[in-house]
Amino acid sequence: QSTITIADETLTSISQQQWWVPCVIWIVLCVALWILLSRTVVGRHLYAMGGNEEAARLSGIRTDRLKWLAYCLGSMTAGLAGVLYACYIGTTSPSTDGMGYELNAIAAAVVGGCSLTGGVGTVGGVILGTLFLRLVIDSVAKLFKSQPDLFEGLVVGMLVVLAVAFNELRGSGAKKKFFPGTLGWLTVFILAGLIGVITSVTSSEDKLRTGAIAGLAVLVILLAKAIAERLRERAERAA
Repeated sequence: QSTITIADETLTSISQQQWWVPCVIWIVLCVALWILLSRTVVGRHLYAMGGNEEAARLSGIRTDRLKWLAYCLGSMTAGLAGVLYACYIGTTSPSTDGMGYELNAIAAAVVGGCSLTGGVGTVGGVILGTLFLRLVIDSVAKLFKSQPDLFEGLVVGMLVVLAVAFNELRGSGAKKKFFPGTLGWLTVFILAGLIGVITSVTSSEDKLRTGAIAGLAVLVILLAKAIAERLRERAERAA
């Protein structure tokens, strides 16, 4: 049997009726991971291993154990998310459920400031990236009533490419600010609007929808970049 039905009313009510329970679980996990990564030696070792595993190993860090810990944490959180998702839907199909969610997870992390090469990123940034990505996906679903999954994958992929490009520019440009001061915020909206107009004009069909999606995607990326610059500037001042 490919489809499994959740018959336990307690499990289904957790996600369908008692909506605050998944929210509490999510908040507890975020706080626990934030403490682990930013307030413990293990967290600093994880960052070091992500940045350069060989250098971390030569410095005396047990990278083999750290990798087991990282994989266990990732598997645990993914499994918990799968259980909550199955309880919310009421049925689950192990062969198809969750397909495409791995790309969404990568996109949320990259948009939130994580590096694909490892060693860079914060829990707070990933939370912001997740909220931004959810906003974009919901907007795409409302704009395109027919086959929204096709356009969702396109937009998410574009977000990943743009986020990686900005991360590379940030690394090569050191501490150069792309959007300084009030003029920077104005530039964000101007660029997003310009991209939306250009996309709308050059599109062959659904001009308004295509332009709105392109402009919104660019706006999300630029806002994330501008917010990251402000947070980094405050952290430097506090230090």
